[in-house]
Amino acid sequence: MIVSKRCFCDESIEKKKKKMINRFQKGKLEHSYGIFLSLHKGQLLDIISGFELMQKIYADKREEMVLVGIAPSREGAYELTRLMMDTVYKTQKDFDVKRFFL
Repeated sequence: MIVSKRCFCDESIEKKKKKMINRFQKGKLEHSYGIFLSLHKGQLLDIISGFELMQKIYADKREEMVLVGIAPSREGAYELTRLMMDTVYKTQKDFDVKRFFL
């Protein structure tokens, strides 16, 4: 798993960011949500729960996944995604999230 240098984090878990990133990389963070650059054509971002990330389907894709955000809840992940998209647009005047995060 690749972690973006601009990885966003919910304010409530800012102090635990590094620890949570390490746990996401190991696939051991069941009760949090990761925001990833989408691997599907035509989509920008994917929100994946830590529990879902532990499933076999992601084992083969883990090396090419790019983590761009972490949130403690589904609602937090939606809000963080909105904040991320606002930031991308304000910075670049477009929605090229891959260019922003890589």
